[in-house]
Amino acid sequence: KRQHWETEYDINKHHDFDWFKLAVHALLREYESGSLLTSKKELWYNIHIWSFIDRMFDEVPSLEVVRQAIEAILKHVQI
Repeated sequence: KRQHWETEYDINKHHDFDWFKLAVHALLREYESGSLLTSKKELWYNIHIWSFIDRMFDEVPSLEVVRQAIEAILKHVQI
C-alpha cells in the first residue's frame, strides 16, 4: 500500500520515511528467506545489509562511504 508521502514525494521532507520503508522491506526479505540464519562472507553483508544502511546517508552530500575488505585494512595496521 502506498503511503501519503509517496504520492507527493519530496526528498527534503520524506527521505527518512523512504529509507525506513526500504530498510524494513530489505531485512524482511532476508529474514523470510532464512539467509540470516547462517554465517556469510563479508562481501555478502556489504551487499545485503550495509548497502541499505549506507543509503540512510544519501542526503549528506559531503559523506562518501568507502568499504575495504578487512584483510586490506589489516595489511596497513602496525601491531
